[in-house]
Amino acid sequence: LDLVELQGQGIGSLLTGSFGESNIFMTTGAVMTRVPLILPYVGLTPIINTLLFPIPSALLPTKDSIGYLFNAFNSVYGNDFSTGAAIMNYGEYFLMGGWPVVIIMFLIIGWLMRRLWYWFLWRRSEPIAQVCYTSGVTFLYVVISRGYMPQVAYTFAFVVLPLFIFYHYASKRVTLYNVSDSSRSS
Repeated sequence: LDLVELQGQGIGSLLTGSFGESNIFMTTGAVMTRVPLILPYVGLTPIINTLLFPIPSALLPTKDSIGYLFNAFNSVYGNDFSTGAAIMNYGEYFLMGGWPVVIIMFLIIGWLMRRLWYWFLWRRSEPIAQVCYTSGVTFLYVVISRGYMPQVAYTFAFVVLPLFIFYHYASKRVTLYNVSDSSRSS
């Protein structure tokens, strides 16, 4: 903590600065209150945009990777103040199709996290598995804190997935047969 940075600031600016991340929650709530009354559901647009994201705009000039979010932010803040706005993942899911999509997406995320946990339990004594699990759990911050599916998908593809691929090729395979044999001998 560098107290020199705090010189000349009043209590009001300190309090305002401490609630910076809460703006994401407020933006998420504001977007959700506008759907579907003011903003239409966007359907599968985030998933389609995620699939089209790696295609260069020069090859696909009609690609609009983030237009659905800009429309949502503009409805809340207006065109001049929406730059830099963000929503939580459940806000994007709600924008896709309301509460049913939020429930479905969190069931999928919960299932994936359960699979990750079971995967780790089988391999918890391996250092590479510990690194993979830690990166997977740390990645949850990105999953939850940012409602922009292409960002989440490609962060996973280029940060977390390579560790699991490395693990797959660098580690011994853990099988139920090997675990059973080792428990019989002990």
